[in-house]
Amino acid sequence: MDLLPMLDALKESGMTQAAIARECQVRQPTICRAYKGVDVRYSLGQKIEALYLERVKNAAPDQCSKV
Repeated sequence: MDLLPMLDALKESGMTQAAIARECQVRQPTICRAYKGVDVRYSLGQKIEALYLERVKNAAPDQCSKV
């Protein structure tokens, strides 16, 4: 799983590194390392993916229907 596109999409949706970290129950420097491409634990990758699906991917259809 490639986390950088998911992290970029979360950032574009308005989330800060600190907010992503809080949602994933880790510290902000851990998210910063993930942004830099450093390997992170598989469990963190799963949390980032779940957050991405919840906040970005699943939110997109709702936003389109409101236009």
